[in-house]
Amino acid sequence: MRKIKLYIAMTIDGYIASLDGHIDFLNDYGKDGLDYGYAKFLETIGTVILGRKTYDQVIGFSSNYPYEKQTSYVLTTSKNNPKINHIIFKNNIDDIISDIKDKQGKDIFLVGGAKTIKIMMDKNLIDEIHLSIIPKTLGEGIPCFLKHQNLSTYQVLDTNTYKDGIVQIIYRKI
Repeated sequence: MRKIKLYIAMTIDGYIASLDGHIDFLNDYGKDGLDYGYAKFLETIGTVILGRKTYDQVIGFSSNYPYEKQTSYVLTTSKNNPKINHIIFKNNIDDIISDIKDKQGKDIFLVGGAKTIKIMMDKNLIDEIHLSIIPKTLGEGIPCFLKHQNLSTYQVLDTNTYKDGIVQIIYRKI
């Protein structure tokens, strides 16, 4: 069965973005060719799931959509969605999961954002968490983990410490 994997960066104080959704705090990282295992991770991924705000932010970064090799599902309540071959817009996470979870293929990357993570945690659907802790604090912002309904237990699979101070912890649900 395919695994749903959250791969995300957050500040020491638990935020994935500023209150206005910006992730400028990440601009100081990833220099000198460091990708924190992202390219290797992405090789294991056949499908991505994004919330609509995260999707809009990702397409705003450059003219090239970074997940063209994967099928993308965008969780949205918007009725005004573009028609793009490899991107499917749906308003119900259950419809997305029933479409993909039991099908053969590579794993599923939960890109974010916070509301989509919360929905997935409420339904106990996240199998692995690849959490990169950024050595900065924001003081306020969008928290990585919103209040959710399920208690899940994870075990540490691996840890990595990078020269720029980022610590990455990989957890698997038990």
